[in-house]
Amino acid sequence: MSPIAATNSSTAAAGIWKLSDQLQAQQAGAWPNANAINATYLVVAGGGAGGAYYYGGGGGAGGLTTNNGGSAFTVPAGSGAYSIIVGAGGTGSSTTPTSGNTSSLIGTGLSISTVGGGRGGAFFSGNPGPLSGGSGGGGGAETNTNAAGTSGQGFAGGLGSTAAGYGGGGGGSGAAGTSGVGTTSPAGTGGIGTNLASLISTTLATSSSVGYVTGAEVQFAGGGGGSRDANLGAGGNIAPGSAGGGAGAIYTSGNFPGAGQAYTGSGGGGACHTGTGNSVSGNGGKGVVIIKYPAAAALATGGDIIDVSGGYVTHIFKNSGSFTPI
Repeated sequence: MSPIAATNSSTAAAGIWKLSDQLQAQQAGAWPNANAINATYLVVAGGGAGGAYYYGGGGGAGGLTTNNGGSAFTVPAGSGAYSIIVGAGGTGSSTTPTSGNTSSLIGTGLSISTVGGGRGGAFFSGNPGPLSGGSGGGGGAETNTNAAGTSGQGFAGGLGSTAAGYGGGGGGSGAAGTSGVGTTSPAGTGGIGTNLASLISTTLATSSSVGYVTGAEVQFAGGGGGSRDANLGAGGNIAPGSAGGGAGAIYTSGNFPGAGQAYTGSGGGGACHTGTGNSVSGNGGKGVVIIKYPAAAALATGGDIIDVSGGYVTHIFKNSGSFTPI
């Protein structure tokens, strides 16, 4: 019987093979792998903090990259460990809030890096403006500014108003933040996130405290809300499908800006005013990395949570680590 050339897409090589031929094919990466890992991944960076007082813009969501719904990534045989970094969210402040931090998934044949969400800007002249990021920060009130997102990862923040105290919403992975338009309208709302319920179920997301579950959706990377001097500037956590971004503060004593929800990569809410004690902006939410593949048992190590159910294995990284094929 003559040997038939092996292919990467097959789990068997028909025919009779010499050991030397098998070794040569393996070294060339052409020998079939019955335990091939055909991975779907999600990499979300940390969200940016909301803008400082007065009337800060919302923080931008962390950059989001996924191959969900597209072609799976086949992990090469003998590839070794893949390094994973999970970016922290930005830190809220009354003066100098920070942007979120990068998340990444890097190893043989794959190099994914997402940019941390940009911090929101402030109206007060002594405090800084918005920064670009995976998604950009919203502008502070009366500045008519915003910041850009990163192509393929997120969108721009909304403009701060040209008059009165209305901050712009932070950008999200699904849409730009809305602008603070002044006088009677609410401050800017954070841009919507991305629904990935086809990657991680609402049940697993809830039990793992990953993603923002709303109805049948699991959302990631929404923008934070801008603050204003009167009515609430709606943030991601109270706007439908907006992935857990923090709400902006209002000029009312005891009304504080919200933080971006952890393990969503969403932005924090904008700070309001020293006179009402809510001048510290909301923190950005920490990012997350998820790797999923079809198998009846785990074919790799790594992750804070490894779920085996429904014919799939899901590795959830809430902290930095490594994904190592067995």
